[in-house]
Amino acid sequence: MIEKYVAINSYLKSIKCVEVEKETAASVWINGRRGSKRSSYENYFDTWQEAHDFLRESAEKNLSRAHIILEQARSKLELVKKLKPLTS
Repeated sequence: MIEKYVAINSYLKSIKCVEVEKETAASVWINGRRGSKRSSYENYFDTWQEAHDFLRESAEKNLSRAHIILEQARSKLELVKKLKPLTS
């Protein structure tokens, strides 16, 4: 058995240690079932630190995107505040 660390990329981020029966470059086998090493939900790594780094980088990217969306919303609000009533 091979020990791997799976970074679970759900709402509640977590890292679990799992026993893998075998692995290839793209897949792992657990309890006779093949799974992808990389997916949107689970990502398998050789060390806890690699799994942690992956989750941290993912969270940093999400935060960066949120900052961009916030700034865009602020800009739109400022544009709306500057609107004047139409006169006929």
